[in-house]
Amino acid sequence: MSAKPSYSHLASWLNDVRAEVLSHVPREVGDHLSAAKKELLAAARSVVDEEIRSTDKRWEAAKAKKAERKARGAEEAAKPEKAAK
Repeated sequence: MSAKPSYSHLASWLNDVRAEVLSHVPREVGDHLSAAKKELLAAARSVVDEEIRSTDKRWEAAKAKKAERKARGAEEAAKPEKAAK
């Protein structure tokens, strides 16, 4: 029974396959493919960065609402109740 290949072994093999395939395309094509992949990764990074900023904004807004609600509750608790007539 053979051992299950590790992730690093598979990743190394995949990198070798990619290099082999790319070695058969013209240099210009390889340059364009590489640049396109970098642009795609940069775009993905921009999306992730924007989601991080949005998450921070939503969390700050939620904390502000919570503080406002707490302050309103404290004000209402401090008001003397009107006597029943």
